[in-house]
Amino acid sequence: MKHLILICSIPFLISILAMAQAVSGSEPHRGLYRIGNGVSAPVVLSKAEPQYTEEARKAGVQAIVVASLVVREDGSSVDVRVIRKAGFGLDEKAVESIQTWQFKPAMKEGKPVPVFATVEVSFRLLLEDRENQTTRLNFTLPQGASRPELISGEIPANPSTPGDQSLCIRLQVGADGKPQNLTVLDSTDAKWEQAALRKLNSWRFYPSMLQGNAVEAEGVFELAHGGEPPPAKKQE
Repeated sequence: MKHLILICSIPFLISILAMAQAVSGSEPHRGLYRIGNGVSAPVVLSKAEPQYTEEARKAGVQAIVVASLVVREDGSSVDVRVIRKAGFGLDEKAVESIQTWQFKPAMKEGKPVPVFATVEVSFRLLLEDRENQTTRLNFTLPQGASRPELISGEIPANPSTPGDQSLCIRLQVGADGKPQNLTVLDSTDAKWEQAALRKLNSWRFYPSMLQGNAVEAEGVFELAHGGEPPPAKKQE
């Protein structure tokens, strides 16, 4: 059985979103605090595990979604926003989960205060040939258009080259749901790159839809072994 165990791992410690214009521990706009300088970090008391989408599970996607949120004085989370997307429908699943979390609120001088923070939601499958992988697939879409949904296809297996490796490939999904115009933007392993291109060419999507019509969509596929994919390079 290929997909043996699903692990949705969520850190219990809340990380700090560093913003140059905000001073740690001060009270920024909207009455929100930053963690540090006398402001404690909120702690997760209860949470709902995020669910895999069917397309991500079938493809063997392993990904990390990073979201920002506000933890209020009563320990509830609001204003949940994805700041680093994974694609494959996992961003929405991460937000749905985080919105149900209950926290021990941040404290300042013995009183609960609202804080701005970030969390990582990790989606993991126990697959030997894709151990320690991280994937992203994000599309640039016209306003109102749906994203292409992967119907068939799998994430490439790990490279044979040891150490950290990464790929970044631009692709278009046509109105027929087939990938086209694949362009390698960055690659650290030529052999893995070619294997990934062969895999991507065999993928099939339910195409992007706009006002009832199938339309072309352009996206960037990022894959890393041993760490997070580097940021996609700007397209010329």
